[in-house]
Amino acid sequence: MSTILELYPYKIRGCWVFDDERAGLKEEAFVLGMTEIISKVVERHGIPKASSGFRMFFSHQPFQGSQAEIQKIAGGSREDGNWYEGEICGEPMRGWLCPALS
Repeated sequence: MSTILELYPYKIRGCWVFDDERAGLKEEAFVLGMTEIISKVVERHGIPKASSGFRMFFSHQPFQGSQAEIQKIAGGSREDGNWYEGEICGEPMRGWLCPALS
């Protein structure tokens, strides 16, 4: 069974960010394609007031009820983060996740 993690992304200056007290992160940005991926999913599913924050679940394994799936395509170590890609709402997309999330 895979662990399902939970974040509360919110938007600052057009970029999705998150806080993670465990890792000492505040306003950590989703960059290099991930902001666009999150925006696409939020728009498609009509998440109300998402830019103020919403609950997002993710896991290394697919899980019931998920609304998008990306697969790891490149990356070396946990310290470097990883690149992911997938078809998001009918469009091929690619993005990078920081080491705190990969």
